[in-house]
Amino acid sequence: MKNILIVLANIIVLIFICVFSYRAFIVDQNSEILVDCTPAYNTSTNEMIVACDIIDKDEIITESNPLVMTLYDAFGNVLLEHSLIEGENIITYDALFYNDQYSIIIVGENIIRKSYVNETFYTYDFSTIREDITIPTFSFSEPVITDTTLGFEITLTDDDALISDILIELYDQDDLLVDTDSVSYSSSISILFSNLSQQSDYYAVVTVTYLINDLNGTTTIFDTLDFTTLRTPLMPSAILSNLSNDYTTLQFDLAFNNEDAVDVTYVVEVLDINSNLLFTTIPTSETFIYDVSSILGNYYIRATASYTLSSETYTEEEIFRYYLYNNEYSNYFTIATLSRIDTSLPLTSYNDYEKYMFTYLDEGITEFTINCQAPVDCVELVENPLYSAIPFGISNFLHPYYDINAIAYSYTSNKIDFTTETRYSDTEIALVNDEVNSILNEIITDGMSDYYKILAVHDYIINNSSYDTVCIENTATCDNDHNALGILFDQNAVCEGYAQAMDIFLRALRIPSFRLSSETHQWNVTYYHNKWYHVDPTWDDPVTTDGSNILLHSYFLITTEVLHTLDDTDTHIYSTTYANFIE
Repeated sequence: MKNILIVLANIIVLIFICVFSYRAFIVDQNSEILVDCTPAYNTSTNEMIVACDIIDKDEIITESNPLVMTLYDAFGNVLLEHSLIEGENIITYDALFYNDQYSIIIVGENIIRKSYVNETFYTYDFSTIREDITIPTFSFSEPVITDTTLGFEITLTDDDALISDILIELYDQDDLLVDTDSVSYSSSISILFSNLSQQSDYYAVVTVTYLINDLNGTTTIFDTLDFTTLRTPLMPSAILSNLSNDYTTLQFDLAFNNEDAVDVTYVVEVLDINSNLLFTTIPTSETFIYDVSSILGNYYIRATASYTLSSETYTEEEIFRYYLYNNEYSNYFTIATLSRIDTSLPLTSYNDYEKYMFTYLDEGITEFTINCQAPVDCVELVENPLYSAIPFGISNFLHPYYDINAIAYSYTSNKIDFTTETRYSDTEIALVNDEVNSILNEIITDGMSDYYKILAVHDYIINNSSYDTVCIENTATCDNDHNALGILFDQNAVCEGYAQAMDIFLRALRIPSFRLSSETHQWNVTYYHNKWYHVDPTWDDPVTTDGSNILLHSYFLITTEVLHTLDDTDTHIYSTTYANFIE
């Protein structure tokens, strides 16, 4: 047993000796020179400066085995040679020809298994600048810095039209790339970086690449701009939530935040559209409840704050405003061909039948009775198409919520009991009202004229929805395509949905509006500058083969003459029975 252990110990010792001997042999056989070079071409002086760091731990470089840097011309002719030594080497080529090509090559020998082997350690090709070139220059303007943005101008001079690329990069304090922009040449370029962090360090790097010769050689110039974003002290703020409004009771929550201000007091007010004060409250909780049943027009909620900020005192500063568009459903404007009548009296003239219908339908009454008195026979009103079509002819002039889907009759010669089915349920009306109110608070600004209000609504509908071609091809797929819910919640509809949404928006803004229909199409008419004009959001949102979204204004506030000039088909031919006042 003892002999076996001795044998094993000898084997282990032998293995270690072999391993170390092999490693020593390999090290002794292979030696390596390491070369790290950085070229820098100076276009102003037409000089190439090459800095090379040479590592030669095994002293391979000798007089008989030199490491040589050679400069060649474009034809491979040797122009200059320099022997390199271990450590730092700086070689300057200052006798170069203009507008020419050169190569720098470093060759020498390494030792592999005790043999010297030729090796190319470094190769670099470059071309020189034209002699008569005017090098581009650029400079920064004074930067404009806010809490979250950086803006500055770059002024460039490029007399010889050499610039090929301009790259602007933005880095944060950790040298991480935040944003980048590649721009085309202009003598003055405006740069804006946004969505930055407050009180943070950044630097912008501008790199301009330009042609330096006739050989498509390029070089670059760059500069950096260091800056720190600001942090503006924040004034108090308020956030609205849980708003409900049934046009009798208005209830909402306002959450206040003092931000950087001190000694803050708040006031909540409700004002009509002419800024007359209706209610005022000093908050004791976040929930506010007001009786708004007597308010007929639009109105708004406002919160003000008095406070001290950065040693300055502020009094009754408005910090929040939210408009309530009191979407009055019955017509608040005059339609020349339709008027109301006292419906408590019996109908005694066939000519007044449309007035009775308009009076009931315009108020959204879905169950009503008309009593007939000679010479009027109620049977005639139901069974004669001349009269039975009147409710549907009136329908386009009603608020879309009262638009008629169907009418049921129960009648005798003396009276007709009507039951109508409208297009929207109470739940859907509430949903649409909330969404319309929220959107109008986004797209309508104080002081905006009616023209720009109509434009804002027109553009919003088109930019946020598309025409549902699937519904047209297969009616079984239509859901909300024929009403405003399609536009507001599904982002697609057919022409009726477009027209209904446009009508609801404009009526909420108290801009007179109604709808027109042909046999195959529906669009809008709105009142602007004392005249009625056509607006067709559907035809201003054309269907494209590639699915791209296009916004047109061809059918925006146009006369009937222009409408029929643009479209000479039957698509925009409408009955003038109740719309003969449109020019």
